[in-house]
Amino acid sequence: MICCQNLEKIKKVLLIGLGGVGTVYADLISANPSIDLRILVDENRLEKYLKQPRILNGKVCNFKYILPTDDFEPELIILSTKSSGFKNAIYAIKNFVTTSTLIISFSNGISSEYLLEKYFDVNNIIYSFVICHTITRVKNNVFHDGFLNVVWGHKRNDIIKINLMKNFFYESGISNTFSNNILKDMWEKFCFNCCVNQLSAIKNYTFKQIKEDSDCIETMKNICNEIQYLADKIGIKGLELYNTSIKNLNKMLPDAKTSMLQDFEHNRMPEIDLYSSVVIQLAEKYDVDVPYNKDVYNKLLLKYNNEYRS
Repeated sequence: MICCQNLEKIKKVLLIGLGGVGTVYADLISANPSIDLRILVDENRLEKYLKQPRILNGKVCNFKYILPTDDFEPELIILSTKSSGFKNAIYAIKNFVTTSTLIISFSNGISSEYLLEKYFDVNNIIYSFVICHTITRVKNNVFHDGFLNVVWGHKRNDIIKINLMKNFFYESGISNTFSNNILKDMWEKFCFNCCVNQLSAIKNYTFKQIKEDSDCIETMKNICNEIQYLADKIGIKGLELYNTSIKNLNKMLPDAKTSMLQDFEHNRMPEIDLYSSVVIQLAEKYDVDVPYNKDVYNKLLLKYNNEYRS
């Protein structure tokens, strides 16, 4: 069995979760002839993708698929599933994980890495999140302007694993930013999603409409203040969540829509369990009052019950 200390580069990659983000990254990785990329699917999805392959910006994606019972020894596994399917994805990859397999999650929120740590060696988990312009998916068609970046790091700053990932991103042409303080960076992105993704879904707003609504901006400030206080209680210091969230909002395409709003519009399962729901759970654990996050979550839950489940 190969160990990371003797591994010079990542040559075999397994990806599970062929939504918008997964499709874009699978396309980038598959363009590298030195990497053997497989997409992990069940039999139903295999039949579906063979009949209706993913189409990215008008180009048909001819990916290689693999079933959970097949043999494959990847040096890297990428999870890009929705939160609703994340636990099932963990069970699906177990057959492919060795003591040296690196695992990275492109899923939203701050929960996926903690879930991975319950099942796999913490030293093999790469923390990350994706910053990108809106990726639109309608059925098997995915549209994206190409602006995306992976912010990533290692909890223990293991230089060997860091170098492996740096080489992988470079050779695959994947824009990325290495973080020496990945937990801080993840909480900043998490807070942005708690504000912007949820408010956009509740109000059916584009990024521009959020910026122009003074009530939205005030709500953003209150949500950020609650999360900042909570993070401080947990021990994550040095955050400027409101200023960072406003700065990131100004970087977004004005007329684009968040992924959560798109999920509601296309009757896909929205990830309402990833944001204020997590804030509320952590607030109860650390005895912190978060009324604004509770209010936003309740409004989101009401919309989910009225629209998605109707």
